[in-house]
Amino acid sequence: MVVQGDKIIDAATFAQIEEYFTSALTIDKHKRFDWIEKTLRHDTSLLQEVRSLLLAHHASDTFLTTPFPVKKTINKITERCPDLTGRRLGVYEVIRKIASGGMGRIYSAKRSDGEYEQVVAIKVVEVSNINIELFLKERQLLADIQHPNIVTLLDGGTLEEGFPYLVMELVDGMPIDAYIDCYQLSPTEIVTLCRDLCQVIDDAHQQGIIHCDLKPDNILVINKGRRKGTLKLLDFGIAHSSKPSSKPYVGITPEYASPQRHQSHVPHRSDDVFSLGIIFGQLLSGKPLTLTEKTNAIKKPYKTADIAALSRHIKNKELKLIFKKATADKRQARYHSASEFQADLNNWLDEKPINAVQGGWWYFYSKYIYRYRNFLLIILIFALFSLTVGQIAGQYFEQQESAELRQESRQDDADEAVEDLDRLLATIPHTPSLEQEVTTLTMNRLHEWEQENPKNQTIKIHYADILIRMGNISGHPYYMNLGYIDKARDYYQQALDIYKNLANREEAQLSTSTQQSILINQSFIRHRLAELSLYDESQSAVEGWKAMRSIREALNIENFVALPSKQRLFVLQMLLAEAYESLRIHAYADTWELLQKAQQLLAEDDISPAKRFKEVQYLNAFYHEITGHLYFLKGNINAALGTYTKIMRPNSDSTAIETGRYRYLITRVDSAFACMGFQQKSPQMKLQHFKYFEYARINLENLAKEYIDVPLLQRQSKRMNLTDKNKFCSDPIKFLLPPAGKKPD
Repeated sequence: MVVQGDKIIDAATFAQIEEYFTSALTIDKHKRFDWIEKTLRHDTSLLQEVRSLLLAHHASDTFLTTPFPVKKTINKITERCPDLTGRRLGVYEVIRKIASGGMGRIYSAKRSDGEYEQVVAIKVVEVSNINIELFLKERQLLADIQHPNIVTLLDGGTLEEGFPYLVMELVDGMPIDAYIDCYQLSPTEIVTLCRDLCQVIDDAHQQGIIHCDLKPDNILVINKGRRKGTLKLLDFGIAHSSKPSSKPYVGITPEYASPQRHQSHVPHRSDDVFSLGIIFGQLLSGKPLTLTEKTNAIKKPYKTADIAALSRHIKNKELKLIFKKATADKRQARYHSASEFQADLNNWLDEKPINAVQGGWWYFYSKYIYRYRNFLLIILIFALFSLTVGQIAGQYFEQQESAELRQESRQDDADEAVEDLDRLLATIPHTPSLEQEVTTLTMNRLHEWEQENPKNQTIKIHYADILIRMGNISGHPYYMNLGYIDKARDYYQQALDIYKNLANREEAQLSTSTQQSILINQSFIRHRLAELSLYDESQSAVEGWKAMRSIREALNIENFVALPSKQRLFVLQMLLAEAYESLRIHAYADTWELLQKAQQLLAEDDISPAKRFKEVQYLNAFYHEITGHLYFLKGNINAALGTYTKIMRPNSDSTAIETGRYRYLITRVDSAFACMGFQQKSPQMKLQHFKYFEYARINLENLAKEYIDVPLLQRQSKRMNLTDKNKFCSDPIKFLLPPAGKKPD
């Protein structure tokens, strides 16, 4: 069964419609309607459907196809719109025709009401019996989109003769392929231009719009010089909205359409990625598209771009692999979004490892070492590490023959890879950006081993734990993060999927303790996702906090102290996150109850083995910070002071205080001291307030300079520098707690 417009069509009828439609496309466009009228004259229902598709297909080839409601009905397909030259449409005077196509004409016009000068483009529908729903949909899509690189809808109406027209921004540019040919752009300049195009498409996707007809003619470049061209995206005639009410449309440009679009699947953003890939390959090769013949679901042949022929003309190996990944036949093998495509183009421009390259360890190490070639110490560490692992692995595999022993070796390699990462990050200073790059190397290796050993539970768990780390670095609010919330959510979701797959194995394969650990790990990741929902405004503070609590309570475990140390640490982090968020909504009784449970876990001696010492030391300080905030917000100043002083200061003999998030915690505590001094009437206490205010402001400013890649610190430092000291504590929650409910800059 297929849904076409508001009608339900059975699969057999839809196959007939598609067959006649595809056959009509092989006939000269001026003779198509005569042929279809003659061929289907005895089946008016089928004739109407095929004719509607042909009309919409013609409309997709014109400049901008957006309708307004037609005021009168014209039945003859041959009736044409009159020439508009010299006519006045509203406040616009039509100057001349500048373009025309199978279904419409484009005129230049100028504003003539004397209010201000403006030159625009007016598009009028050529024939009357068009698919009005298609034009109405495009009009609404263009009205919804506000973007400097997407052509702007200005006005519209209907002629006296009943033909709808649109008033659009007049784009004085050339198609992207002609622009590149005109200025003879280098491969680097072409990649830069395509990267910017990916950004435009991703922005449209973020607004719920899938273009569905990307091709060079619909992508113009406004000529401002060789390196100053501005992209303009046109023609949303067959675009698709991801809103539930949107209805898919089957019109396509065959040579740029994905295999799924040829199979009449519902449009997906990966279809735009495929079209972007074809355009990318065409621009890099500098050659016209070579077409090849394939067949669709009903074995009907159609012409599409020859991927192999395009690939042969791309000289750079990495760019060739990027092209192949973008144009993969299966959606799951492609880039999942235009932003992922853009990220790999950025990686190529920045000489970083390319995600499309399955080059193994040496590829990633060589790219990393080349990019940071001035860091001789890091180069030496990685060179020695890679050489040692390679020699050990080579000697080991020479001696082993059985698959079981090779799997055990990979498990050992995974254990060592995680330990090596921990040691490396513990011995070198690092920002979140550097930590992300180093962690990515380990993540890619673990992913490769996990693919080689799909049944190895230990490697899967190592890989899931590294994904959680990547989520923390990318965009979790309680870490020094890079501000990429969507990436953090993707990493957490991948880790959750791994644990779900482990939990779905036969119970006989997993011990009871392992099943319980996997359940807690899943809950911890779901809890992290709920925490992110507060940070990106997708939930209110109260609803987000309730979601976090329900996830933890669903564990239904009475004695958390009896759990393994890793799972106790996960539960501790959930408790403290809930306690912190409960302060925002003034649920102080819940805060106290959560802190009591957290204190029981912190009191255990074996919760902090050496490899998790820094984490537990930070969580202990976090516990005292929340407790102090609770006393302060309830007005018990002496208890708050006593609690805050239990937190180790930078002059203490501690290693955790060297981490950025611990130092940021100290600035929040100093802010609390400042607020408490401000609330006192004593001049001496007010002076103490200003002293701690300066401590917090200077320390936060230094942190922001040191961690320049952390948007949270930049925003907090700027806000504190602009804050009137005397009004500093008008809203204590704002300064005592990290900001939530706002996307990072």
